[in-house]
Amino acid sequence: MKRKSSGWAVLLLCLLALQLLTACAQATAQVTVKRDGGLELAASLRVDSKTAALAGSAVDKLEDKLAAAGIALQQTRNGDTVEYRFAKSYASVRDLQLGAGIEGLNIADADVQQDRRWLYTQYRVAVTPKLDAYTGMLEKAAGQWSDNPLAKLLVRTLAFDFKLTLPLDLYGPNNADSQSGNTLTWHIALADPQPIELSVYVPNVRNIAIAAAVIVAVLAAVILWIVRSRRRRRGTPE
Repeated sequence: MKRKSSGWAVLLLCLLALQLLTACAQATAQVTVKRDGGLELAASLRVDSKTAALAGSAVDKLEDKLAAAGIALQQTRNGDTVEYRFAKSYASVRDLQLGAGIEGLNIADADVQQDRRWLYTQYRVAVTPKLDAYTGMLEKAAGQWSDNPLAKLLVRTLAFDFKLTLPLDLYGPNNADSQSGNTLTWHIALADPQPIELSVYVPNVRNIAIAAAVIVAVLAAVILWIVRSRRRRRGTPE
């Protein structure tokens, strides 16, 4: 089943544009899935204050674009370091799809396969980034910087960490570069994007509850049978 991604693309595009403006080689994009089914999409990067000052006016324009999408860009200064962070929350995947507003931005192909079992469903996901497809859009988002030959070269060297956090550790086989608790991390390079592959096991709560009830009933019957058997051996009336 093939799907075109659109959800966190606006955040990713702005994150990479901000990287381009600040010549920053390290950035993070994160998707957090909450227990209630909600999603939080976030992105952040840190640069030194001198670099931030040089990119000031261009960052202001990018901030306006984010504001138009209902996303606030936060800037935090800590000594000689400036951290840029922007995030947006959605109540559900459906809300994410409706609120993305960027259906034409095709940056990845996602292939999702389902393997339904009685107690759980295994989802096998393969996401192939197509970051090359919108290099021109990224340069345009950077404004006047896109006319700079150095900026065009920097576009080819951008990279970021993509993090996925689930409420529980439900991961199966995956090709993440690292895992910390319920968070998987992939290192993605714009020049050579590799597929993101993972499996997730989603429990069938209803069937698990039925199975648990059956087990409890069987155990209760066994215990009752043992107690009655012992009483009969001792000649104790029931």
